[in-house]
Parts: sequence; C-alpha cells; structure tokens
Amino acid sequence: MVWVTKELLSNILVLLLYGTISENTDQFCGGSVVSERFVLTAGHCTSTRDNVEVQFVRTALLKKSEPVDPDRVYRVAHIIKHPQYRPPDKYHDIALLRTATDILLDQFVVPVCLPIGSSLNDGRASATGFGLTKYRGSNADNLQKVILLKFTTSECSDFFPSDKDMLDGFLENTQLCYGDKEKSKDTCQQSLEEPKLKTDKKNDAIDELSIQNETLKILVSNLCSGVNRPEQFSEGDSGGPLQVLNEHVKCMYTVVGVTSFGRACGFVGEPGIYTRVSAYTPWIESVLWPN
Repeated sequence: MVWVTKELLSNILVLLLYGTISENTDQFCGGSVVSERFVLTAGHCTSTRDNVEVQFVRTALLKKSEPVDPDRVYRVAHIIKHPQYRPPDKYHDIALLRTATDILLDQFVVPVCLPIGSSLNDGRASATGFGLTKYRGSNADNLQKVILLKFTTSECSDFFPSDKDMLDGFLENTQLCYGDKEKSKDTCQQSLEEPKLKTDKKNDAIDELSIQNETLKILVSNLCSGVNRPEQFSEGDSGGPLQVLNEHVKCMYTVVGVTSFGRACGFVGEPGIYTRVSAYTPWIESVLWPN
C-alpha cells in the first residue's frame, strides 16, 4: 500500500471543461498547471469533435463528482496550440491555455517543473487521469494513477510505424512511449477496431491517501482514454501529465510527457504515446515569459 499526501498529488492534474456554464460543462481532458496563468495540455484537447473549445479549467480535485468550488474554476482566455500542430496529424500534440485570472497556488495546487534537456531519470514515470478504468469501461470518478515504464525506441517504432496520421512513424525526438509490459495498465486512447490481444483479469488495487488527518481512497488500475477516431476528440486521460519526481526540489514533479494517443487501451504490453515536453520547453518558455 502506497501512502501519498495531497501535496504530492496537487500538481498532477487539472480538469478541462467545455461549454458555457462552468458547473455543468462536459469534462473530457486533463492538463497540468505550469504557472499562475497557464495550463499545459494536448493540442487535440483544445476543442471537442463538435468544435466546442475548452472554456474552463478546474483545479484541486480528487473526485470529479465533488461539488464545484467556484474559486477553483478559471475561465480560459486564450488557447495557444503549438504552431506545427496540424490535426489529424499526431505530431506536436501540445498546447497552452491562458486563464483570464490568476490560478490560486497553494498547498493543493503547485505548478509542475519543466524539463531541461533529455538527461532525466525517466525510465519509470507516473500518470494520472479520470479516464476509463478498463477496456470498454466507464470513465472514473476518482482520480486514477498508474506507474508506467519507458519503452525503447525500437519497441515504439514497431508499435507505431508510419501511417496516414504519422507519416514518419514514432519520432523519439518529439514523442515518448510508455506502458506496462506485465499488467494491463496505461493511459492510451483506443481505436474503434477491436484489438486482437490477450489480457489477464486483475482486481483493482486501492491506495489510501493520508490528507490532513483524513484518509481518502483512489483506485489504482488501468488508465484509458475513450474511443478515438482520428478526426475526433478523445476523452479521459488525454492532455494529462506524465511526470517524475523532481531530483532537486522536494515534493515537486517534472512533467516529461503530455498524454497524446495509443492503439488500444488496457492491454498487456500496449504502450501509449506522450508528447515529449523537453522538445517543447523553449516554446513553452517563450509563451509563458515572452520578455
């Protein structure tokens, strides 16, 4: 059993909301706070398949169904997609959301650190989200987390060869490839085609979180995103962070990846693709601190 404080979870996930009324908007994607005014997410998360743009971001929550705290919901004032992102092409799947007002930063909401270079110890990383908890299952209400292993470039190239949405196949300079080689855990997006894969049944484990003398529980199981056609928006864990503990700052995370897409969800040995944040750190910094 793993014990985690809310402070360690605080910077992991921001929920993106779509629609016109913050209390009743659809909730599909995630993101992470990178400054008082900016949230990092995936480019494909900036609008729905019906071209409804993200309207709000919601912070500091462990359960989607918990009452909305208006002080933790922020209107999105500006959407900044990476200039090279051209959907349905899956490269450069990264974006920044600028909020209309400052995001409250406290013990429950702490910005993630940006990676510099590619020398991070990122063989193992954690991912979080509110996506599906099993193949063809329903989206989670409780915040989910999973530990994932990095796949080699050769393995990723085999899993993700050239196709119409990735003409050059897997590109290690701008993408990361993570999954679990032994258990059916990931944060991938599944395709409409039924995967011809075998998987073992497993019981969901439960982590208890000791938070200010209260014990909360979150399910630790598969993290998956919703059914995804190339032309449509995927729901669940997309846009959420893939992170490692910062080696220099205690209780801080460095975001190494942004959840992008995958072939199949919840199957043993099936990795997902994450946008490699270190490749875009200069661009992110130019938007956050233009001067």
